[in-house]
Amino acid sequence: MDFDLGGSKFSNSESTLTFNFTLSVNHELKVVMNTEELNVALQPCNSMKICSEEQGKANWERWMLTRVTPVLTGRSRFSISSSGVFTAYLQCEFEIDAICGLKSDNSTQLVPVHTMITLPDNIVDSETGVTVSRIPLRIGKHLSHNVFHTESFAQNRSGYIDFEVKQKDVDIMLTTRPDTYRGAVTLVFDASIY
Repeated sequence: MDFDLGGSKFSNSESTLTFNFTLSVNHELKVVMNTEELNVALQPCNSMKICSEEQGKANWERWMLTRVTPVLTGRSRFSISSSGVFTAYLQCEFEIDAICGLKSDNSTQLVPVHTMITLPDNIVDSETGVTVSRIPLRIGKHLSHNVFHTESFAQNRSGYIDFEVKQKDVDIMLTTRPDTYRGAVTLVFDASIY
């Protein structure tokens, strides 16, 4: 007798009523990329560091003197809002040894570019339960890899993708100089819907 069904036309003499509810729960997953960061120019730098273009020029000059090959690094930032479980994986324009690749403009030479994701601290790796910091991403969707769980909902938190070409692969790139290497790496975020 405590329910108001919205009008005086409903009457019931029964002491019990059965209500069937259908509830829709939507998992929010929203990723926003800064359009200025869709093109990433890799710079010579130390591993796990990100260098500016100015620092990159200085590091190339240092290489010309020392011949110690640098690592090439770059970063693309994004913001993410998530309330559940999702998978992240790569699609690549070029692929080499199951890793996305960069291709020479002057030849058919390919080198691998390692792609790693860092997510806000409210999102953890579903397999290990630890925060997501520079976890390597794989090509194609795998149900047991790169699955992430949102522990607490938060909107517009910062994350980023790091790209790195290892020293031995930069040595290969230098054999075709002057040259430009390029390739498209697409990151797919796929919400798990239950």
